[in-house]
Amino acid sequence: MQRRSLSRLMSPPSFTVVIATHDRAGLVGRAIQSAVDQHWPELEVIVVDDASGDATPEVVRSGYPQVRYLRQETNQGPGPARNRGIRAAANEWIVILDDDDTLLPGALTRIAGHIQSFTAAHDYPVLQFARTNGSIPQEYLLAGLDDFLGGTIRGDFTPAIQAKGFRESGFAYPSGRACEDHLLWFKVADRYGIPTWATQVVRLGTDAPLRITSPEHQIASAREHAHAHEVTLEEFGELLAARYPEAYVRKRLGAAFYWLLAGEPSRARTHLHHTLRGRHVLHSLTLWGLSLVPRAITRTAFTAYRRLTT
Repeated sequence: MQRRSLSRLMSPPSFTVVIATHDRAGLVGRAIQSAVDQHWPELEVIVVDDASGDATPEVVRSGYPQVRYLRQETNQGPGPARNRGIRAAANEWIVILDDDDTLLPGALTRIAGHIQSFTAAHDYPVLQFARTNGSIPQEYLLAGLDDFLGGTIRGDFTPAIQAKGFRESGFAYPSGRACEDHLLWFKVADRYGIPTWATQVVRLGTDAPLRITSPEHQIASAREHAHAHEVTLEEFGELLAARYPEAYVRKRLGAAFYWLLAGEPSRARTHLHHTLRGRHVLHSLTLWGLSLVPRAITRTAFTAYRRLTT
């Protein structure tokens, strides 16, 4: 057993890069190329096409014959697509890459260096590394649930999933379509902790024609976003209220705003009842006022606010 462990530590880790994509034929090639250009000795690239209706199949199959191309029969969202890629991955470590992001040159070398120098790497189902907008207070942090809920971790991070440990632990990406990845990381952090490095390995893309964080997408999927906030409150609301009341109120306000955008003011007011105090009372009263006007006004106000603050 000891010989096998030493051999594993000395040999370079093998990687599978999983890219889930949907209707981004103009962008996915850039993400794939950034993975192929890593020139890692044991590298597999899997593209999971979430039932694209554009030229994505042709772009991948003709431009990157070395890539494993998997296609979902129906559009199910990024979570199920990533889960399929994780199940199909043949290598020891799985790096999840968004289809509009790119791996920085030498990214896998940097990830491998941390894995090889961190003797406990295989004790954790997930490690994570910064994207270009991600930050932590120091170079390394074993991130627990409090670090996520309390805002110690800021911006976006790229997971390096230890395939065997992740699968055996029963973890999976949520099936929702509204930025619910955080629920997975909360659970992993709460159960194991997530070794986290400030080392940047991914350049965050900003040029997708319709991003999940865009006002148009958030309005179109307001119900899904509201549900994601409610799931977070159901699972972690008591902890947030006790330890991080400001974050708790912000999560309630977010749920309320999305329910307003979805045209369900009564559900929005249910959340606002919990926020009519403290320094956020003005925001609460503003949203309460929006719950009394037509949804079109709320949507216009939301779009204007987002454009002013981004």
